[in-house]
Amino acid sequence: MENVAALIAEFGFPIVMMVSLGYFVYWIWNAIQTVINPAVSSQHMALIKLIDQVRMLDNDIIRLQEKVDTVLQIKENEILIKVEASSLNYQDLIVAIGSIPNEDKRFFLGDASGEVIEIGENVSKWRVGDKIMSVCFPKWIEGRPKREYLSFIGDNEDGFATEYISLPETAVTKIPQGWSQTEVATLPCAGLTAWRALVEEGNLQAGETVLIQGTGGVSIFALQLAKSMGAKVVATSSSHEKLEKLKALGADELINYKETPKWGKEVKIKTDNEGVDHVIEVGGGGTFSQ
Repeated sequence: MENVAALIAEFGFPIVMMVSLGYFVYWIWNAIQTVINPAVSSQHMALIKLIDQVRMLDNDIIRLQEKVDTVLQIKENEILIKVEASSLNYQDLIVAIGSIPNEDKRFFLGDASGEVIEIGENVSKWRVGDKIMSVCFPKWIEGRPKREYLSFIGDNEDGFATEYISLPETAVTKIPQGWSQTEVATLPCAGLTAWRALVEEGNLQAGETVLIQGTGGVSIFALQLAKSMGAKVVATSSSHEKLEKLKALGADELINYKETPKWGKEVKIKTDNEGVDHVIEVGGGGTFSQ
């Protein structure tokens, strides 16, 4: 599909369709010849398969063009964004494998950064050329959470696995200064989750101790935030190699939870029986009892 999109971008939809039709006619002609000559019946079957593939390609081109046309037609309160970078989260994986039901042909990816290249006539928040980053819940603008707000981009609605996307002007936010577009693309889900847990809700203070679990995006962000704010970090992992990487990022205490199944008690020992002030709990039922 990426190659098809590139062809359309380079030569235009009508030209690609004509070339595709030409290939189709060519293969039909060869198929007729192989039917006339029974000695090449195996080649005939192979050509039939190729014809089916060409038909599928034609259908994909039509669906792609329809979706492109829809995306590029922005409404008066929307902006058109050229996606410059995206990042992967576990959320994207479980959407892709079907653990979170979604519409067929859904565009995945919830985290991205990009540039505003067109604005609707009623847009006041953005100008062409502005750099933006995505937000996880584009419909949740303010206030307490409500069911209708919790439409996660990338599963309930199309995400950023695309070159261009049109969104309401309220569905994105500004990027921090001094960050590259690639760095910015990692912030919306994992970065914000760690910040909210430690700073907004946890009121993290210098000298406090934070426990992180594993080396996922939220844990890595929590480690970096905690160290930048003068906190101590106890980190767990089942891999010695990953533990060394956590140490290089600033982790003060390391625990291999495979070698130490009662790692919760080990955390207490490493903190002089005081325990920790904050836990980045990402393991759910498998770790909560510790």
